[in-house]
Amino acid sequence: MPISRNFYPANLKGVIFIEGKDAFDRGWNDAAIVIWNQDMDCPYIFNYRQVLLPLTVTVFLLCGRDAKANECSAMMTDISFGNVSPVSGQDYFAMGTLSITCTFVILAGNIILLPSINLCANLGPGTGASDINARFLTSGTKKIPFNLYRSATYTPANIWGGYLTQMAIPSFFGGLLAIGTNTQTYPVYAKIAAADLAGIPTVADGDTTYSTDFSGAGNILYASASVIILDCQVNAQTAPFTFAVRANVVNDCIISTTPLSFGSTGMLSASTRALGALAVKCTAASSYRIALNSGLQSANPTTRKMRNVVTGETVNYSLSATLDGPEWGDGTSGSSTVAATGTGFNQNVTVYGRVPGQRTPTPGDYSDKVTATIYF
Repeated sequence: MPISRNFYPANLKGVIFIEGKDAFDRGWNDAAIVIWNQDMDCPYIFNYRQVLLPLTVTVFLLCGRDAKANECSAMMTDISFGNVSPVSGQDYFAMGTLSITCTFVILAGNIILLPSINLCANLGPGTGASDINARFLTSGTKKIPFNLYRSATYTPANIWGGYLTQMAIPSFFGGLLAIGTNTQTYPVYAKIAAADLAGIPTVADGDTTYSTDFSGAGNILYASASVIILDCQVNAQTAPFTFAVRANVVNDCIISTTPLSFGSTGMLSASTRALGALAVKCTAASSYRIALNSGLQSANPTTRKMRNVVTGETVNYSLSATLDGPEWGDGTSGSSTVAATGTGFNQNVTVYGRVPGQRTPTPGDYSDKVTATIYF
């Protein structure tokens, strides 16, 4: 079927004739003409189908100048790791939510076919960092490495970055049902690795907030179109978003002990000595104090005793932090405690044990159990 020249608008810009898979003289074929209007700078589609019936023609306006005004905005929640112990030996995780809202506004009564917005949510390094692969939470000059991820795999390929490195968070709004205001949400995952907490200090012996601010580092780029989906950066509009990430680094300590054994001996006519040890791991720059109780056989740390559970007899002994030094106790009855400052790594503290010369009791096993308490 020929197409009349009079069918074209006077301000015709271009014509594309698209026909079905066979010639026009086959009665079951579809065909279409796409016409560009110079004033509208958008295509009309004339679609017609002839099935041994009179020709039917459908006209769609794909887009029009000033036919729509699409606007998008983004909001990101702050992310908090809560309390973080640098000596716990564990990774810390947190989450936030990115919300993207787009509004399709139809102007001048025009009908838009398949409106769409293609969007990229981009994030730069943040305060104190120059590379998205090395973000930091800071407190003064002190830093904790961390990062933000687009998925819970926490892999380098899923770090949140920008569209140029294909590391943005993509979003798409489209279809006739999208007309109006629509919001989509995306989880954002944060991680501090245990290895990156080693040696991280607190300040002034108190809990210390480490944080970073993403003001000026986050934005969305979005491109509006009809039928054709454009890359987010093509003729893009932009909108900023901001948020912060925080962690509360706490003073914490872990203490462990090894048994102190005097071994086997005969007569107790002279002093017998032995060494034990405490392993202490406390948050860097935090002060701590270690106390030892009196044990199970005495109420006084300066008069500790080991007991034979068979005969009930006892053997006097003492514990100190230095060789033959003052009794290590809980600070009562003339005893002393041991104070030091944490490094974030294991610190070994020696315990000096001594059995003074005394009357030798019945042979057998003599023992006591002492509890070490660390204050920080």
